[in-house]
Amino acid sequence: MNKMKLPGTCCLLMLALSVATVSGQTEIKEVYAIKNVTVIPMDRERTLPAQTVLIENGLIARMGSSDMTFGDNVTIIDGKGKWLVPGFFDMHVHFFYEQGEHKNTCEAELKMMLANGLTTVRILAGHPAYLEARNNVKSGKWTGPELFVASPQLVGRWPWPPDFKNYEIVDTKEKAEAAVRDFKREGYQEIKITFMVKPDVYDAIMETAWREGI
Repeated sequence: MNKMKLPGTCCLLMLALSVATVSGQTEIKEVYAIKNVTVIPMDRERTLPAQTVLIENGLIARMGSSDMTFGDNVTIIDGKGKWLVPGFFDMHVHFFYEQGEHKNTCEAELKMMLANGLTTVRILAGHPAYLEARNNVKSGKWTGPELFVASPQLVGRWPWPPDFKNYEIVDTKEKAEAAVRDFKREGYQEIKITFMVKPDVYDAIMETAWREGI
């Protein structure tokens, strides 16, 4: 069996989550055993010390005491003095693409999210580049958390420079209904509404989203 000792808690967390994240994208033949680690299961307020966590084909297969046995060809990770937690969800995330020079750094940002323990992320507000990022992660081309992408913002008006188009002006019910249908067809998973939307337009958004199942 191969032995590997990681230098710090963050590295241990990153490895464990990275293995789990790529599950279902590419076939993983390696088997990992994280030994002597303290697990925080988060089902209630407790810790489980001196655990061994076995990861096979990108999924946690077993967890037990530090003397748990397993087969050959397992990469051993020394988790002594370290902590292992479930992956984190962040339900309100924006890419830096929306800021400043509008440079697309989505791939690097996704790696940073994963390195900090985020395995699921919801992007608010949407942009076609974010749909591409989601597809790249799903296909295994990029490394990152699972992405849910909300639509570009539905607004009544847009008072800022239109140099980055992550919004849609919907000042009539007809425009609102068309926008919801278009965003659903383009692959956005949620509809985002921000500001200056008239009550009848808001109602049209909600009713159309209900009909469209989004």
